[in-house]
Amino acid sequence: MKSFLHGLTDRALVTLLQRGRLYSGGFGDRARLARLVEGVRVVSTRTPIDQANLQLESKETHALGVRVRRARFRSPLATELPTESKDVVVEILEPTRSPSPAFALLLAATAEEGFNRRRLFATALLRRGIGVVSMENAFYGARRPRGQSGAFIATVADQFAMNLATVLEARALVQWMRAEFGERVVVTGFSQGAMMAAFTAVTLPFPIGVVAVAAALDAAPIFLDGVLARAFDWDALSRDANGLDKAKALFAESLVPVSFAAHPPPARTDLAVVMGAEHDGFVARSAVERLHAHWPGSELRWIGAGHVTAAALHTSAHRRAIRDVLDRFF
Repeated sequence: MKSFLHGLTDRALVTLLQRGRLYSGGFGDRARLARLVEGVRVVSTRTPIDQANLQLESKETHALGVRVRRARFRSPLATELPTESKDVVVEILEPTRSPSPAFALLLAATAEEGFNRRRLFATALLRRGIGVVSMENAFYGARRPRGQSGAFIATVADQFAMNLATVLEARALVQWMRAEFGERVVVTGFSQGAMMAAFTAVTLPFPIGVVAVAAALDAAPIFLDGVLARAFDWDALSRDANGLDKAKALFAESLVPVSFAAHPPPARTDLAVVMGAEHDGFVARSAVERLHAHWPGSELRWIGAGHVTAAALHTSAHRRAIRDVLDRFF
């Protein structure tokens, strides 16, 4: 019965997503898509890190022992992004009562625009002396390009641009955070944010904590075999690729490099927690287990929930994992 109820909420989310349809513009520019797919394939610990040159806004606020700042920096992938997405928007929440705070970098889940949800998530961490940095994804919120319908990414090429940009931007931001606050940094997220956090961790040449909630070894099954695929505008993709079978084949081919199997584990797997939802309709249990197995020494934890209910009702388990990983730096 619990499995049915959790699955029902996951299917309800898909119904909402179907109202807007992802990839209504098809695959987008094929040459650009090919460049971005290649960018995903080659990014590794050998890829130079463009440390974020943060331009901090002069205005800042202080409330209940928390210093709130906003900043911007140019995306390392700016040449592949629309004008509105080229600058990364960052929010920094710093506990002023902690002499040497640890920090978590929170990456956005699918369709997560703005900082409100992450600010709420951060409250309990801040009370424990843990700072939180969040950044707006390209194509979302303040970085949404003109003409895009809400958070519905228009093309597959834009999806790859967002995800590759997120990893490169997170790498740059982690470098800045380590220089600014010290080495006790965890990168984390849920679902899409978890995949991006995990890719950030495996492509950094130094140890970093990672908490990946609802992430899989490979992206292809999530996009093509799970319930998420029902939210895609397959009519538009089929027209663009001259047939549904060709559209699915092109999508699958593009997703081949989006696999942790192509990367070694993070520098320190003892600083990694992989969390799965037992009744997840988007990310299969076996996909979570394969990621954990590919990272020997990582910890696997389970949440008794579906995809939606894990995000909505089990944030305390996510925060607990962040605290546990930060404690392991000692």
